[in-house]
Amino acid sequence: MDNEKIALGDLIEQIEQNTHIYLKRGLVVASDTHCFTVKWFSYNKKFFIPAGSKFHKSFLKLNEEYLLQTQTYSRKSSRRSFKILNKVKENELE
Repeated sequence: MDNEKIALGDLIEQIEQNTHIYLKRGLVVASDTHCFTVKWFSYNKKFFIPAGSKFHKSFLKLNEEYLLQTQTYSRKSSRRSFKILNKVKENELE
């Protein structure tokens, strides 16, 4: 995914680079030429908290607090993969 195409208002998901499994979904709340900021609102519980784990309930709240934070990403970084789920039309937010 070309991070240069991600814009303010886009609905995106972060995907695992090798398996392309969805990790988190969120909304781009800020964007400029160097970075973009995402407010994450959901995450793949099956990926982060395997079923049957003895820590399932203990880590559920901790994972939600950490994984659903607002995070800023560099457009130049290739360490994370993103997919645009719903692209905001140009001038739609004005």
